Amino acid sequence: MIDLGGLQFSEETLIADKLAVVGSTGSGKTYVTRKIINQAGMQVIIFDLDGEYQFGTKKPLEFGFLERPEWAGEYYAKHPTKNCVIDHRRRDFERNMNECRDFVIALYDAKREKKYQTPTLFVIEEAYYYAPEKGVPSPKGVVKGTSEYALFTVQARGRKRGIGAIILTQRPAQCSKHVLGQCTKWLIFRMNLPNDLVWLRQQGFERELVGQVKSLKTGECVAVGFQDDPFTVQVSP
Repeated sequence: MIDLGGLQFSEETLIADKLAVVGSTGSGKTYVTRKIINQAGMQVIIFDLDGEYQFGTKKPLEFGFLERPEWAGEYYAKHPTKNCVIDHRRRDFERNMNECRDFVIALYDAKREKKYQTPTLFVIEEAYYYAPEKGVPSPKGVVKGTSEYALFTVQARGRKRGIGAIILTQRPAQCSKHVLGQCTKWLIFRMNLPNDLVWLRQQGFERELVGQVKSLKTGECVAVGFQDDPFTVQVSP
């Protein structure tokens, strides 16, 4: 059971429903994600763009670059007790995108075999970097062979192979609608940029909620899609 202080949900939720964590810089996104990671009794794979997970995470994590992402994806599928942080700081943009794609698809493909279907949780920091919004009108427009396609695939079909995801972004309006659209659980932290507030309204969030998120304090979020929703959560230290 994941306990965030005022909000509890089962680990299975992370596999079955997928979770989006959105909010401006410094609002509490990474903090709450660390708390989830520390409590989750499953393998965790983190794509870390800014070195956010080198500290503050109790779960044993292996750090490193991906020199052979296809091999690494298969390796972690076959070794579910190992967790890793993929360090994408100071790396070439296109190389990072390709590594994300190759790793995710390799792990997804390896989990075709039932003996490798123990739960795995992907944590995608700054998801708009890996899956940018292009204004594509339908999922048919997701370009095969991109990191967006890889994340869309595990979001849409990963549940049957025990794959879940936490999608984090400070700019939801710039993140692929196809990736975020698979999330049915949301933790919405403070947001102030007009484009992102308009985006929330376009996704069907009530006007009152959009007004509320503008004035949230650091560490406060609005939980949407859970048993009693929406409601405000103060993530406990």
